[in-house]
Amino acid sequence: MLRNDEALKAFPRVLALLAVLALSPAKPVARDKINFYLTGDPNGLSATTLRGYAHALRECVGKGRISNPHQGALQLDVPLDKIDYWTFKDLLAQAGSGDLATRIETLRQARDLWTDAAEPLAGLGDVHFQYQVAEMQRLRREMYRDLVAAEAKHGEVAEALADARQACWLVGDDDGHFSSTIEELKKRSRVTREPARLQLLRSSRPIIFGRDQELERLDAWLVPDAELVRVVTVTGPPGVGKTELATTAARRAQSRFADGVLYVDLNGFSDDQQESIDDVRLSVLGSLDVRVNGQLAKDVASAYLSELAARSVLIIFDNAVNSAHVWDLLPGGAGSVVLVTSRSRLVELAVSKSVDHLELGPLDPEASMQLLADAIGDDRARNEKDAAERLLTAFGGIPLLLIIAAAQARRHPQARLESLLEEWKKEQTLLKLDVPGNRRLELRTVLSWSYGKLSKNAQQLFGLIGVHPLPVIRFEALTHMSGVASTQVRTGVAELVDANLLNVVDGHHDRYRAHDLINAYAAEIAAQWPASEQDAARKRLLEYLAHAGRACDLAMGSERELPLGPSPDTLPLPKPTTSSAARSWFDAEYPVYVAVLNDENFWKWQEYRWLLPLTLVTFQWRRGYWDEAVRFLLVARDLLRDVTTSNWGQDEQRLLIMTYRMLGGTYRLRREYPLAEGALRQSVATSVKAGDRHGEALGLQSLGVVHEEQGNWAEARKEFPRTAELFGLLSDRRGQSHALNGVASVFLADGSPHEALEKALEARSLASRETDPNGWAAIHRNLARCHAELGEDTAAVDYYRSAIEVYVEQGATIKEARGYFTIGKWLRRSGNLADERRCLERFCELCDNQRNLSEVDRERMKKARARLTQIRTR
Repeated sequence: MLRNDEALKAFPRVLALLAVLALSPAKPVARDKINFYLTGDPNGLSATTLRGYAHALRECVGKGRISNPHQGALQLDVPLDKIDYWTFKDLLAQAGSGDLATRIETLRQARDLWTDAAEPLAGLGDVHFQYQVAEMQRLRREMYRDLVAAEAKHGEVAEALADARQACWLVGDDDGHFSSTIEELKKRSRVTREPARLQLLRSSRPIIFGRDQELERLDAWLVPDAELVRVVTVTGPPGVGKTELATTAARRAQSRFADGVLYVDLNGFSDDQQESIDDVRLSVLGSLDVRVNGQLAKDVASAYLSELAARSVLIIFDNAVNSAHVWDLLPGGAGSVVLVTSRSRLVELAVSKSVDHLELGPLDPEASMQLLADAIGDDRARNEKDAAERLLTAFGGIPLLLIIAAAQARRHPQARLESLLEEWKKEQTLLKLDVPGNRRLELRTVLSWSYGKLSKNAQQLFGLIGVHPLPVIRFEALTHMSGVASTQVRTGVAELVDANLLNVVDGHHDRYRAHDLINAYAAEIAAQWPASEQDAARKRLLEYLAHAGRACDLAMGSERELPLGPSPDTLPLPKPTTSSAARSWFDAEYPVYVAVLNDENFWKWQEYRWLLPLTLVTFQWRRGYWDEAVRFLLVARDLLRDVTTSNWGQDEQRLLIMTYRMLGGTYRLRREYPLAEGALRQSVATSVKAGDRHGEALGLQSLGVVHEEQGNWAEARKEFPRTAELFGLLSDRRGQSHALNGVASVFLADGSPHEALEKALEARSLASRETDPNGWAAIHRNLARCHAELGEDTAAVDYYRSAIEVYVEQGATIKEARGYFTIGKWLRRSGNLADERRCLERFCELCDNQRNLSEVDRERMKKARARLTQIRTR
């Protein structure tokens, strides 16, 4: 809604009230009727609320224009010729008579009152103007039918074609009338399509959500320069609102340009034929009433440059394919501004010209919710807030997608948003949703325009993104999936990024993200490939994950040997030099592992269903992903048991033994000791059956730890010495150090700290901080306990701090926290309250951010907080 050619700024309900009054000008409108239009209920708003809306409306349009002719009624006191709708109806009535040229001119005046693609009375919230909107659209459609027919009859074929095209966009073409008319007009024309459409921009949607900063930047840039032609580019992914933003900014700036604003749709991404440079030049010149002397391309180019050099005009080149598409359309001289929109980033244009560039991204959550609420109604958005937020997440802040979803929601006013979203996901119909204003245009088609402009290399990579189970992909993974050189992949990825089909993940130059719906379209592309080609890409991804994960697992201190074989020379692998770097890699890629292990499309390669869980388990232990570790290891166990039953191979035996042991270790972390003991006894029994003495020793060592944690010292006293003997026979220094440390724990439990210290020191002499940091930390933890039992608190604190250093490096947060709690107890005993306080505060801080906190640790938290309260009140 406009006042003095500027959009009125007010809440949607206030603008809706204005619409109610404008539809009944110079007539009082009763309160019950107003209520019905605004809420659907004649008694929906209180008198106080309605008075508030009326007051706000007077502030917008002027106090003398809204009156109260009698109690409970409002009236708009504005002449009919000041309201576009009534002017429109009057022009239609006038067009019913007169000669053909006069009728055409009158119909064009009516047409120019409607230049916005939005539905009539849009942007007013959840109001009840269904009948009025339907009637306006009917009149609008009839106006276009009469205008196109009159222009065609008058011999203005190009103009008729342009208006028929515009009608398809603005009022739809459900019955196919305009499409058939276009085909007939094309046959009458010497060209197969109409010239580019140019027009002076006059109106816009009342509200553009979340783009205030972008509009301010464009306001600053769309200013004529006395010395040069300014070029401004607006780029972004499909549906992000580039055209609407550009045209809105142009309307705001049009008074700065003496020769007005011209708009050209270059059809770079559409089903229509792309506009040629010569056609665009001729159309621009024609709109400026300039005739070209000669028909050669050089004559047109010369006239184009000469004419624009003498003008001050803002030209919008909308929907450019790339920089080359607009390069030769840039005018010379000074005083004009060119505004280009494109799905491509227009990199070549930006680096070669003095260009002001705006990269348009998705709306933030607040603006997305405002747009959705405006489209489906504030009440519906508020009452279904959780479902609305999930819908916003699904559509990722892309305005076109939100408008499509809102249009579907409005067509099903009784359906819950949650139900609609679940239905779209379940039936995989998101890409089939039609674009408002053109029921024949699906979202899939809009995306296909971008895909069709890609090179064969980029198209292949785009399909591989659809094979990948998640919309985020690492460059190295994509490279190995493609099977081509990394330089070729780098070129293709750059093309996808430039086309806004991929985006670099913040802070990760080697990881890329596709919007969920773009990823869904990529999956559709990949689904058209031969099954063998899809399977080859999936297997190569599994191969990459296994070898890359193994490299990081080793960097985290695991010495598990997995039968992967040497990695292919062309396989790009991470090379973490520290445990922290390995964890960071896993942090980023862990969702991919979870996705492939849950995706049936990857299950035909069974070996990876046990190799990947064994690759992940150390990371899962450190990060507290114990539930997923158990789930994946149980699947691995069952598969390996089936394999070893039918084909008792050495690798499968060893992997089954390892899987039992990892299951036992995970159950131990979850303090499910009976399950842990059962899995570890299975590991030992299977090792004995297979003659695997080393597997037997590792299983017994883990059993000893389970007994130790439960305080079952009788069993621990049997397991640890036996384990130490086995490791000694195997010359396994690492295993010996672990077992001897267990023996030290037994001596401590027996109240023999001197003997315990002796065994712990012997264990340390066999251990290595570099190759077994966790074992080293466990030994230092026991050394600390020994010194504490001997009353040597300073030495105890020093040893435990050295263990904590390892836990920090390894990311073992809960072990680090427990260390601070224990040190705090010893510091309290020595009277060092300041350091005790710091330790307990650190313990609480770490536990607050820890998942899967045990009951024991929760109890420690209570004690720590109570003790901190005592210290602080002293």
